[in-house]
Formats: sequence, structure tokens, C-alpha cells
Amino acid sequence: MAVFYNREKSKIGTTTGTIIHWSKELTSNDPENTSTRDLLPAGYLRCDGSIYAANIFPELATILGVGSQSRYRKSNVTLLDNQFQLPDFGSKKLRASAGSNLGLEVDLRLLDDNEQDITKSGVGLEVQSNIGEQYEILYQGSFFLPSQVIEITGQPGFTRTTGNYTEEIDVLPNAFLPHAHFHDGTRTRVKSGINNEFASVGRNFYSRKSTLCIVPWYYNTKQDLCQMGATRIRLQGTSIPDGQSTFSLLFVSGTCTRYIYGGCLQGCNYYIPPNNYCLAPDLSIGSPIVTGASSYVSGLITQYGGECTYPMWSGNSFGCDSSEGSAPADSSSCGNVPYTGTIYSRCIPSGSLGGIVCAGMPQGNKAGNVSIPSNYTDPNLSFDVNKDTEQPGFSAISNVTNEVAAFGNDGTHKHFVNFEAQPHTYQVNTLPTFIPAGNLTSTINITVNQQNKADQFIQPYIVQEFLIKF
Repeated sequence: MAVFYNREKSKIGTTTGTIIHWSKELTSNDPENTSTRDLLPAGYLRCDGSIYAANIFPELATILGVGSQSRYRKSNVTLLDNQFQLPDFGSKKLRASAGSNLGLEVDLRLLDDNEQDITKSGVGLEVQSNIGEQYEILYQGSFFLPSQVIEITGQPGFTRTTGNYTEEIDVLPNAFLPHAHFHDGTRTRVKSGINNEFASVGRNFYSRKSTLCIVPWYYNTKQDLCQMGATRIRLQGTSIPDGQSTFSLLFVSGTCTRYIYGGCLQGCNYYIPPNNYCLAPDLSIGSPIVTGASSYVSGLITQYGGECTYPMWSGNSFGCDSSEGSAPADSSSCGNVPYTGTIYSRCIPSGSLGGIVCAGMPQGNKAGNVSIPSNYTDPNLSFDVNKDTEQPGFSAISNVTNEVAAFGNDGTHKHFVNFEAQPHTYQVNTLPTFIPAGNLTSTINITVNQQNKADQFIQPYIVQEFLIKF
């Protein structure tokens, strides 16, 4: 009966299992859909890989096979024994059968550059290179390289010679010429006149103006020589001895002689030019120091009352009358530097009644504060009041200089200076420039894809619907 049916049916159409092209676009895969029935010719199904039961289309199931024997069953689809699958011709190119591969999907999948399995599309191609495996590109013109700031990386280090170094050493005043190599002082600058800071014999200071302001230095530096110079003014006209008293009784007598100590009766003119061993800046109105002073310096002058005065009397007299003419010690400050008096008297007895005479002899009080004449008008501190002469004396900054020669093992030595290498900040600043391209070449290596399918190459084709006769 089935054979007769197919023969009769073929008289009005094609044979069951025939695949044809169709120029009407179908909008649904459901053959029972109203729209599909209007567009689909009678007796045909769309080749879209749909699965049907064999009892619905028995003739087509007989031709295509059912279950695992279904001709167009996809490898990832499992069918029941009474089911078959239509061929899926979406994005496929039909190829003639080799006899044993009818219905198989050949060259459907490939591995991409990431070794991922993907579905191919397109048509088979034979890819060949007609320019070989390499292609050379030549350049013309110039490249412009703009200015750049390039950080220099790396960790540069430092080296120093080895030897007998010491970080610090105690040197007695009579054992070593005072000096400084490297130090953390904020007041002293040492500059060699012959540009040799480490000569075996050299001076401690040189005539160079410093950047230190004279006023704050004046109020924060103790100058013992200024006080000595002030005692010279206070004791001017004082006799040597300062006083003498004699007493006689019957055949005995006694004498008391009073002397003044702790001050200068003569000499000690440390503030008188050209010596200027004691720096006394001129802080009077209109002086160069006051006229050009900043608000900070002017405030110091106002706060400390201008030029300093120095106390005279120490109150430490002995051997003289302790009640008559006695006076307490004088003390005062020059800015932040305290001073106490240094002058005192001493009574020396002679004869049997000398002690009695001295007991009634007054101390010879020389109390009171005394100032010295100003001798300095430069707003900045100098380094050496002796200028470039070789006259020994007291320098402006240290105020005390021991003129001694170096001897012994401590006379020649080296100091070990600790330091840490900090991260460097070196940079290279490049200039803008043009780089000619005439000598530049590029080579392209060409690799041919030997596979027969390449998604990036698609032959021209016409899209149509594929239908199968049932």
C-alpha cells in the first residue's frame, strides 16, 4: 500500500525525502501555524532540525530513519525510537555525499586562537599566499620625538677611603690647634685662605662676612672681653694700691693695704679699634644696624633695651671691713646671656696691729653697671676681627682662641663622618628632535591557515529556505 501511495503521490509532486529551495520566508517552525500553512507548500516541512514522531510523518520517517539511526540526527541530540530529526540547513553549504557520510555535518566546529571550541560559519575555502611568508615595509618622512622628562632609576652608592678614623676625640687646649672639619654648628663657618681645610697648620677664622645678623648674635653670645673692657672704664683712675691705713700704739703699730682685683686698672681696651676683640654693635637711632633692621630685629632691640651694660662688683672681698661700705654682688643680663660682677677688694695686713687696722678698712666698693662704646656698625657678623693679619687675638665668634701648636699623636688625625645615602632624584630632560625614517624597515611574517574553512572569508551566496517532502 505504501509503495502505491508514493507512486500516486509523486504524480502530483516530488517524492518523499526530496529537498527543494523555496523563495518564501517562513516566520515559524510550526507546520500547524496559520502563517506557516499559508506560506509553506503542501506536503513540505522546513529543514530546520525539528524533531517529529514517526507516526505523524511515517513515510518521511521511513526514509530518514528513527532513533539513533535518524539520518540527520545531530551528535548532541538524543532521539526516542519513534522519533526522527529533520536536516538543519541554517548557515550550511550542501555538499555531495561520498557514499558513507550522507547526513553528517562536516567541518562544523574548530578551535579559535584561545583553544576554545566554536561553531564555524561560511563556506569552504582554499587559502594561499601569493607574496610569500614575509613582506617588508619601508618608511618615508620623519618621526617627531617631543621633549620628555625621564626619571633615572637605580640606587647609586658612595665610597670612602679607609684608614684610622675616629668619630670624636677629646683634645686638650694645649694639645691641638682648635679647628673644625665637618660639624653641626649653626654659627661658625671655617674657610681656608689657601682652600685647604685640612692643612696641618692653619688659622681658625678668616675675614669673610657671614650671613649671621649681628643683633640676635649679640643678645645670645657671651662676651667676657666686653665685661673686662667695661671694668677698665669703671676702674679708670684707681690707684695701686687702692688705699692704705696705718695705726700706732706705744711701741707697736700696724698697716693695712687694700688692692682691687677682678678688673683692669690699665690696658684691656678690647673694644677700641682696630682690635675690636669685643663686638659692641651701634644700636643708636640712625645707625646702619637700626635703620635697616627687620621687624624681628627691631623687636629684639626694644625688648632688651638696646646696648648692653655689664655688672662690676662681685661682693667677694676679703680681709677688709665686712660691714662698713660692704655691697652685694651685681648681676645683669645682656639679652639672654647672664653676667655677674668680677671686681673685689683684698686687704693685706702688716705689723702687729695690721689685722686690727684691716678690720676697720672699708671694702672699696666699685658697684654699678657700665657700658662700653660701640665699635661695630655692620648689620652682619664678621668672622675675624683681625682681618687678614697675623696678629694673635680673640676672634669675633668664638671669643676664645688658644694660640698653640699641634704636637703629639692627636695633632694629626682624621674624623669619620657618618652619612646616609638618600634616594636620588636625578632626571634626564630630553630635547625635542626629529628621527629620519629612511633607515627603518618592518617585516611582516605571513602564516597561511591551511584549514578549508575560514570564518573571515565568505563566498557570495543567496539565502533561501530549504524544504523537505513528507
